[in-house]
Amino acid sequence: MKDVLVYTGDGVDPFGLSQTLSSLKASLDLSRYHISTVNADELQKKLCSKTCALLVIPGGRDLPYLEKIGSSGMSLIKSYVEEGGSYLGLCAGAYFASGHIEFEKEGPLEVVGERFLKFILGKAVGPALDKGSFRYETPQGARAAHISWKETSLSTYYNGGCYFSLSEEDKEVEVLSRYLSLEDTPPSIIGCKVGKGRAILSGVHFEFSPSSLSARSGPMQKIIAEMERDETKRLELISSVLSYLGLIDGGKDLIAFVK
Repeated sequence: MKDVLVYTGDGVDPFGLSQTLSSLKASLDLSRYHISTVNADELQKKLCSKTCALLVIPGGRDLPYLEKIGSSGMSLIKSYVEEGGSYLGLCAGAYFASGHIEFEKEGPLEVVGERFLKFILGKAVGPALDKGSFRYETPQGARAAHISWKETSLSTYYNGGCYFSLSEEDKEVEVLSRYLSLEDTPPSIIGCKVGKGRAILSGVHFEFSPSSLSARSGPMQKIIAEMERDETKRLELISSVLSYLGLIDGGKDLIAFVK
């Protein structure tokens, strides 16, 4: 039995955490994988185990991740992936794993700075959509993001996530998806070869199911309707992501990369 660890320390959005866990439980063979949540202290112990197949850092706030996981924890995460482990960073988890973050630059929620993991050497820049509308702990900045997927497109949940501005030195990075509504269609989901391991970083919340969202407002009703039309493709995307990370049989070549 292999372990899938989902971080649940300070800064993690509770609803995003529940969506992450639900998607993993629905997509993985639970006779092969044990999915559990870990805080910062537990993370440092369990990452050292040879049974860890995947570390997931879900959406929320990047700064508390830095504070609670700390330099020793981040060093351990980096070593784990470089030595053959797998990492999935969703929204804040993607900011956290990038070389540099620019969030709401020159705005009231500005967070700008270098990051430690550097699974890419470039920047995670956000919010990618409708800068200035995002508010923590509310769906005010939520959108249905239109992204590319293989030879088609899909609409998936978005709230404050980044696009990726890659460095010329990011030679081991593959663009899996792009924001179709933005000029120059910057990357929305990327795959990274990190030493012997792999990471996927996503600015969009493909883990969110439309059936889990509340349709109390008109804007949210529109988001849900768009997501429902692409639900089959969203589930295929999740399966492909988990295959790329080595958790679903079929190898790591199922994704048609978008260059």
